[in-house]
Amino acid sequence: MFGDSTLPSVRRRFKRWQLGLLLNLEIRLAPDAAYVRQKSREVAQLLGFDRNDQTRIASAVSEIARNAWQYAGGGSVTFSLVSGTPQSFVI
Repeated sequence: MFGDSTLPSVRRRFKRWQLGLLLNLEIRLAPDAAYVRQKSREVAQLLGFDRNDQTRIASAVSEIARNAWQYAGGGSVTFSLVSGTPQSFVI
């Protein structure tokens, strides 16, 4: 999904972070989807993703958040780092 050219720098950045939960956001109102988009972009930036990948991540998470609010009445978004090979960023 994300460009291979970013993977080495992303892997180096992940080593600075502890594994586990990074952030958990609740979706209760329509504006929460915009907030989730903003925070998704910030997390992706902090983890070293380039601008294009930050936009892709933020767009995908925002769409899912909007659908959760619209069709399920709410939900939550969790950002985590998971160990393994390769180390994973899970939303």
